[in-house]
Amino acid sequence: MHQSPPKSLDLKPFELVLGAANIISAASLSTATFPTAVQIPAVLRPGSVSEVQECLRLAASHDIRLHPISTGMNWGYGSAVPYADSTLLLDLGRMNRILDYDDRLGYVVIEPGVTQQQLYDFLQEKGGRYWMDATGSSPSCSIIGNTLERGFGHTPLSDHFANSCSYQVVLATGEVIETGLGALTGSASRNVFRWGVGPFIDGLFSQSRLGVVTRMTIWLMPAPEAFLPFFFRCGAPDALPPLVETLRDLRMNGILQSAVHIVNDYRVLAGIQQYPWQETHGETPLGPLVLAVLRKRDGFGAWNGSGALYGPKKMVRTMQKLLSRTLRPKVDSLNFASERLLSFAKSHSAILSPFAGMNLDKTLGLIAPSIDLLRGRPSNHALRSIYWRKKRPIPGLPDPNSDRCGLLWSAPVCSADGESAAKLDQIVRDTLLPGGFEPFVSFTLATPRALICVVSIIYDRDIIGEDDRAMTVNRTLNERLLAAGFPPYRLGVQSMEFWDKHQKLKALSNLETSLDPKVLLSPGHYGLS
Repeated sequence: MHQSPPKSLDLKPFELVLGAANIISAASLSTATFPTAVQIPAVLRPGSVSEVQECLRLAASHDIRLHPISTGMNWGYGSAVPYADSTLLLDLGRMNRILDYDDRLGYVVIEPGVTQQQLYDFLQEKGGRYWMDATGSSPSCSIIGNTLERGFGHTPLSDHFANSCSYQVVLATGEVIETGLGALTGSASRNVFRWGVGPFIDGLFSQSRLGVVTRMTIWLMPAPEAFLPFFFRCGAPDALPPLVETLRDLRMNGILQSAVHIVNDYRVLAGIQQYPWQETHGETPLGPLVLAVLRKRDGFGAWNGSGALYGPKKMVRTMQKLLSRTLRPKVDSLNFASERLLSFAKSHSAILSPFAGMNLDKTLGLIAPSIDLLRGRPSNHALRSIYWRKKRPIPGLPDPNSDRCGLLWSAPVCSADGESAAKLDQIVRDTLLPGGFEPFVSFTLATPRALICVVSIIYDRDIIGEDDRAMTVNRTLNERLLAAGFPPYRLGVQSMEFWDKHQKLKALSNLETSLDPKVLLSPGHYGLS
């Protein structure tokens, strides 16, 4: 990590710009879901683009490092903590305006502090004509923050970066630039076309430290006439390869138009309960024999998946038939969750559970948040799994950082073929279980040709030695995955140094020098400077 402190941290010039009330302590933002050693002297909270400009100019003139955050809820990847020591946080949370909404063309223009819940509520107030795409993270998370990390969701607009355009960016010098067609004076097409004229530079500001994005256009999805979620499960652990092959073909042929998620049994169990201390007699990790018993008890599979069909009613009925005909022979169970069917199941869960071969109350408790996400409604449900190893009940308002929940994410990418998926999954199991952690694995068919795998290492930070053990296992996992040809699609603070060893982005060095000559904006972020 970059440890040498800046020459001065005199905050008085910033007070003149922001006011003393908007320079706060970093105590609540200086911890993550794993150990971090950097010191954060304070948090700056600008409320406008002009204030961001002044903060960056002052930082440059006083050699002070800044690290921008939107809401700081980047759990598992570092939360709000920067990579370099003695760095001030530039908290953009006050910039939370929805600047524009077009009811004909389906887009919004937002600032970095706009959260998933805020945009969802806004669209509902506008009549629900358009849906957003939501991630499984908290409703309080920033939309722009996730988009710049190239995050993904569930609907046909699941690739967030691909469905954004027209960035306003403040460079380290304080200069403001516009990307895409917004760079042209008087452009009336800036919010509907990504590429602009000449080199496409939007990507320079995603997963980078080359500027502070203060405005972005997000495209929305027209509320479909018909929406039909589906869920499937496979009992056999070796069912993953044919399942991936089948789903890939369905996606490439256009029958599936959105992301499809496949999760293993560990992930499902963590979604419906905390660690089964009684069944394991207090031993960790949870082994496959006990897991098999719990899997049978609650009726979920070794592999479980979800997706949805969207569109006109006739088209959805046709896609349902095609999906059923193709996928049903590859799975043990395939169910389409219409609202009418769900309502009936909830009302008669006690009677239906024995016939369904599963605990319907627990299953419905997991399915309902999944359906919300498939229709663009954010949910807090996924946060509950981070308390997997905690021996106290999950709080009503989860805060993984302050509650000392341990979470490390690794996010490798592989080809959408069964052999690659099975190989990746085996590496995860062979690394995590001997290391003392459950292999929580999810695969997302993010594109017709690629799978993004998200691996979670979940533990209790209050147990002495667990932090060190988790960090060691995470580093080993990353090394093994990369050696096998499975690089990550995004990085956390804990992995920046590792990635810097493997890939030197020399082609960007001249650009970095030009845009941030003193290397004061998020140094070390994604291996840059």
